[in-house]
Amino acid sequence: MVKPLEAVDELDRWIYGAENIGIVVDLDPRETYHALERGYLDADKFGRKWRSTKRRLLKPAAPTPAALPAELPQGTEHHAATADTVA
Repeated sequence: MVKPLEAVDELDRWIYGAENIGIVVDLDPRETYHALERGYLDADKFGRKWRSTKRRLLKPAAPTPAALPAELPQGTEHHAATADTVA
């Protein structure tokens, strides 16, 4: 089944400004600006304003640093087995 043209257009309309982008991704303006500057959100600058589309903002993305595992404690690093260490 083919989607109505209006549904496709809504996802691909430009959204301008960090505040409006934040509404789409449910972040306050400060958090949105930080995420944009760090590259956590798929958007680009158009002059002095950030811009993106709903399709780009809502697509699945790589995990953010907060979701990544913490560093391993000292002494638990993984070492590849070599012929010298295998008995």
